Amino acid sequence: MVTIALANGRPEEWVRRRTGHTSSALERYCRVASTLAELTPGNWQPLDAAIPELAAVASKDAAANAAAASEKPTGQKQESLIIS
Repeated sequence: MVTIALANGRPEEWVRRRTGHTSSALERYCRVASTLAELTPGNWQPLDAAIPELAAVASKDAAANAAAASEKPTGQKQESLIIS
């Protein structure tokens, strides 16, 4: 993540805030990122777009999440069932 972010022009301060890396740790990433920037990798793609096999999994997960969200209580008071 750090190498791609730096290769795509993110400032070191942006990376430092998100990762907690020190400047000395970022030096190694900067060297690799400068080489990678020459290859113009572009930004990340969503995994389901980058790996077509994941598209089916992502759509199933989205459907399951939508179904679960519709089943959540709406804040109305529900009676408790006490089993003894």
